[in-house]
Amino acid sequence: MRLRTRILLASGLLIAVPLLLLTLGIRGEMERRLTAQYTARINTLVGIIDEDLARRRQSLKQHLAALKSEIPEDNRFRLAAVEGQAQYRPDLLDYAGTVMELMDLDMLQIQDELGRIISSGHFRNEYGRDEPLLPMLLAQAPEGTALITARQPDGPFLCLARVDSVRLGGQLFHLVGGFRVDENFLADLAMDRDLGISLFYLGGALSTDDNLKSLLQRASQYRLGRPATILSGSGYLIRDLELPLADTSGPRVNLTKATLIVTHPSAPLRELLRSLNIWLGLVLLATLAGTLVLAFWLSGRISRPLNDLARKTARLDLDNLDTDFTSTRQDEVGTLSRFLAAMTVRLSTSVQKLREAERRATLVEVARQVNHDIRNGLTPLRNVFRHLSEVAERNPTETSRVLSERRGTLEAGIAYLEELAGNYARLTPARPRQPCDLNAIIRTAIPTEHNSPSSTRVAFSLAPDLPAVLAEPIGLRRIIENLVRNGMESLPAHAGCVRVATELRTNMLSETDLDPSTDRAVALIVADDGCGIPPEQLDRIFEDFFTTKEGGTGLGLSNVRRLVADFEGTITVASEPAKGTIFTVTFPIELSAPSANSKELSL
Repeated sequence: MRLRTRILLASGLLIAVPLLLLTLGIRGEMERRLTAQYTARINTLVGIIDEDLARRRQSLKQHLAALKSEIPEDNRFRLAAVEGQAQYRPDLLDYAGTVMELMDLDMLQIQDELGRIISSGHFRNEYGRDEPLLPMLLAQAPEGTALITARQPDGPFLCLARVDSVRLGGQLFHLVGGFRVDENFLADLAMDRDLGISLFYLGGALSTDDNLKSLLQRASQYRLGRPATILSGSGYLIRDLELPLADTSGPRVNLTKATLIVTHPSAPLRELLRSLNIWLGLVLLATLAGTLVLAFWLSGRISRPLNDLARKTARLDLDNLDTDFTSTRQDEVGTLSRFLAAMTVRLSTSVQKLREAERRATLVEVARQVNHDIRNGLTPLRNVFRHLSEVAERNPTETSRVLSERRGTLEAGIAYLEELAGNYARLTPARPRQPCDLNAIIRTAIPTEHNSPSSTRVAFSLAPDLPAVLAEPIGLRRIIENLVRNGMESLPAHAGCVRVATELRTNMLSETDLDPSTDRAVALIVADDGCGIPPEQLDRIFEDFFTTKEGGTGLGLSNVRRLVADFEGTITVASEPAKGTIFTVTFPIELSAPSANSKELSL
């Protein structure tokens, strides 16, 4: 992709993406806030409506309580209802109607304890009709109030009713009163002209919005589902309240629920958001178009001289640094040209220095490795000669015997150095593995007889009958010597102990393994009582050239790690400052090799 194209794309993206994010953020925040305002407004209105309904229920309760206290004082009601005197029957029939008008109720009926209507204010001809379940349903409703369907000569009507009871002359009478629930009732609840109130119940629907009324009536008739689901796509913000409904119209009389639906048209909100989207889109497009025109002009001014520099730079390589970058331009391109000219001169010089530095670094690395391994190989030889010198001074007649005993150590040390020299001469660090007796190599690398004047002790605990490990003798010896040497150097002067132990470890992979030897390994444990390793240094001790010893090379433990990896083994370390360190190395075993007999030794 050309630079000019990149500049155009980058300019467009740098402007378009932030603007788009800003636009989306503004739009989302405006929608969130406006929706929150509309929702809060509706929620507030719903709360007010709920409070209004509660006041109406309380008013109905007070009316029935007043009637309950008045009835015992009415002798005509007592004579007609309790004693059944016929001359007072007209008074009984008109009693509910008179009281209903006085108390501003829309529905009032009085039933005896058998559920027979003895007076009905809203429908005088209901006298004598049995409706025993109505008081029971109203008593089960929350707060004793529910919607019921009452009858009138011109048809049934819905009303918000409540039941109360009064005992007179040993008889119980039920008082059922209520307010008519129609469009006027719902309109009184709606205190905002944009607010719609609908009542959805089994068998019908009422609404102050004619469109919603027909929709809800059809849904109620065909039982299409919940009101919120029916009105979900009608363009309204919807909240609802559930009201108990005493259903006495069907074969099964029960207490169901009606839904009072509060709706607010969302069209003003959508219109406001649409206008906002148009203006934000126009601003975004105008800004993006202006940016692309300006970027197109600037990219042409920049790309042409850069193309010339690119063609010259393409001819550069480490063997061809004679390209001419001279320029008379005084702008950034001219500065870049002169910088490239100076850079080719410095690069030519640096190439020569780098090649020389690489050669020297390689020689230094090899020299450090050789020095470290030779020092490890000379340590047991130095100990033998020191031992011989001490014997010669104290008891010269024992020199020959001690020399004979230590001859194996001398020969093994010399063989080790010869093998090491041969390996470095061939520069082939990888050697084939073979079965090795780990205990025997430990005895060779660290003689069990040690008469050093130092009080430092090396203790051995070598497990008998260890199977042979798959490794390489020289590499094993280097691992042992490095770990023991590291432990001895960590001990305080004239004190402490280094313990060398071997053991056979078996870790069954599962209880169903038929061959337990497939998961066996030989472990080498080297532990000391030295100063320990601080936690912050524990993860770095196997790094090349990391050391805390004065004059140390930092290669001992890194060589151990590489050798263990070459033998497909594992090495772990545990240390606690001022208490000591434990290195554990595990080696895979040679299954076909015979076990080696060892005995526990201590020095």
